[in-house]
Amino acid sequence: MTGQTTALPWIWSASIEFPSHVCQSHGYSTCLILFAFYHKIDNLWVGWLLPVPQHRRPPAPQCTPETTVVRKDWNAMTDAEKRALLSGMRCLQSLPSIHPAGLIPAAESLFDDFVAVHISVTPLTHKTAIFLAWHRHFIWLMEQALHAHCHYPRLLGIPYWNWAAANYSLDTLFGAADPGFGGAIGGDAADGPPPPDACVTDGPFANLTVRFGPLDLGGAEGRAAVATWKLPRPQCLARAVNRQFAARYLAPDLLQRAFDAPDVDALQEAVAGPRSTPALHGWGHFTVGGQMADSFCASADPVFYLLHSMVDRLWTLWQAKDEAKRRWAYCCEDTKRLFFDEPARKATPDTPLEFGVLGGQVAMRETMDPTGGRYCYRYD
Repeated sequence: MTGQTTALPWIWSASIEFPSHVCQSHGYSTCLILFAFYHKIDNLWVGWLLPVPQHRRPPAPQCTPETTVVRKDWNAMTDAEKRALLSGMRCLQSLPSIHPAGLIPAAESLFDDFVAVHISVTPLTHKTAIFLAWHRHFIWLMEQALHAHCHYPRLLGIPYWNWAAANYSLDTLFGAADPGFGGAIGGDAADGPPPPDACVTDGPFANLTVRFGPLDLGGAEGRAAVATWKLPRPQCLARAVNRQFAARYLAPDLLQRAFDAPDVDALQEAVAGPRSTPALHGWGHFTVGGQMADSFCASADPVFYLLHSMVDRLWTLWQAKDEAKRRWAYCCEDTKRLFFDEPARKATPDTPLEFGVLGGQVAMRETMDPTGGRYCYRYD
């Protein structure tokens, strides 16, 4: 990605008392996260969270059956396709960061850049009206990076972790699965304690170093960690894969309940849950554990992208059930946000979504159709 970079300050309503010394000390992207802990924010709009290359986007190509990227169920992929994805993720972890030098010291690789962008907007993109749309575009950006930089097959998309399949088993994704993501599987006993976080020591991501977090700690400890989130905190990639969580909270009937939602507000409630309640999305994260259970740092685990491909698949299929009413249905009237006290505001076609160095600013309307605009993908 080329071009001059610039960082613009926040624009906020005059009613907010803003401690400017905090931004001077920690930077504007950190201020957003700190405000989530300290303040009620009214009518906040973030111009650019991270420096963004100034360039014109090329016109979107026409989407045809011959050019459509296919996102498959992980279990339906060939071994060669699975290995292409895993090696592509490792490739991104070996490429240099595109952030300006010194801006995000913890970001050493292009893969780290995705973690940094996710962290920087976590309070605005979880339990809010842009949750589904922001993550749709984020997954697409990862897919584009795999295609552009790491020889991932051009018409193969990021697969989805189909936890609701009748023959679903964690053993095809984790543990001794080959190809797979590695990491031990626990939680076998229905009444036993959840497995503890443990470093991943096998598979393609064995002994991987994560340089961000943990941040989702709560209280003074969490505020202190967030204040310095850009600084490296080397740790292992960890998981605590839990069979009981998967069986109990990712059951097919819960997915069907989301799929049967009568409107987009009900869909988001079923997928993301009310404030402080995990629902399908959250339980997917907690089933994996480790960094995946950290709201900020979850994208440090490559399996994050399969989980969110599944979430996007659910939204995509739900939209397709009633094109006239659902394709342009914007969420949500009274979403209880995870990090702020007051309800999130309903999205509009012009609601901005921020992606920093990965892709700049995108309007909500640009994310609503998987085969429109710059998108051209489908789920098998």
